[in-house]
Amino acid sequence: KDENIKLTNPNDLIYVYPLAGIIYVIRVLFERYVAKPIGRLLGIQDRVGRNTTKDMKTTATTVSNRFKPININQTYQQEQVVSNDSGSSVSTVRYSRITRLAKFSESCWRFTFYLSAFIYGVVILLNKSWTWDTRHCWLNYPNQPLTADIFWYYMIELAFYWSLLFSQFIDVKRKV
Repeated sequence: KDENIKLTNPNDLIYVYPLAGIIYVIRVLFERYVAKPIGRLLGIQDRVGRNTTKDMKTTATTVSNRFKPININQTYQQEQVVSNDSGSSVSTVRYSRITRLAKFSESCWRFTFYLSAFIYGVVILLNKSWTWDTRHCWLNYPNQPLTADIFWYYMIELAFYWSLLFSQFIDVKRKV
């Protein structure tokens, strides 16, 4: 019997929590020291508006309550009308507390993680017999052996989603 093969055990899930913390730390370091410098090299700006959050919520509420845009040109015209009515610039009407550089950094992190996980998954599945012959999926069911590479693939994926669960409160908001 191969030493790298083991049966699954619910106690193995204990590895997920510290691994999720490690992935979160890697994410913070990646966004700060890799993604942001790349974004700046690409010319992505790291500026925020000067208005207060209260002013922006009022402006955003005015835009959403007053107009139901049909297309992009109509949206731009509506932003101009609201900016004239409120005395704010059009860029203030479009204001978001999250900068484009922060959005780029988070997207860059997710792209890098998903690409790495995909490549790792393809590499480890290439030499599995059940990848090529699905009848092997049912051998010794439900007690199929689990190799270390597949085990760690599942643990890393699960830890990634746990890290997202913990970081959802500080992640970039996609909609206002």
